[in-house]
Amino acid sequence: MSTMNIETNGNVTTISGPEMTPDFEQMKRECCGRYENFVFPDAKKVVELLKKQGRSPMTNEEIMDVHLRGSTREYYDKVYCYYCVNKKNYRNYMFSPDDGENKDNHYSRLRANVLNFSVEEDFEVWLIPCA
Repeated sequence: MSTMNIETNGNVTTISGPEMTPDFEQMKRECCGRYENFVFPDAKKVVELLKKQGRSPMTNEEIMDVHLRGSTREYYDKVYCYYCVNKKNYRNYMFSPDDGENKDNHYSRLRANVLNFSVEEDFEVWLIPCA
């Protein structure tokens, strides 16, 4: 997500910039800090709220289902995003099925990298459903 432009006009936020990186190592370097994600301003509070709602991080089986079966738009009908959060310092990366780069090639960027984050030692992946 290098060099993103974020503009706010009233209650509309527009994000533009170069294509999102396909490189997982670059994604890890580009993780937002605990307070830096403009969608979720405090990653720790988001995780605490999810837990309070009775939610838990995705299981290996759920991650593998996304990786193996998540190649169609219909698969993501009720998914707002996948929120990958470091449990120690709350650095985070978000994958939205609606991002153009995630729709390309049957959602391969999203599917591969949700899996990649899930196997990183300190990361958990949370499914954030559409409200």
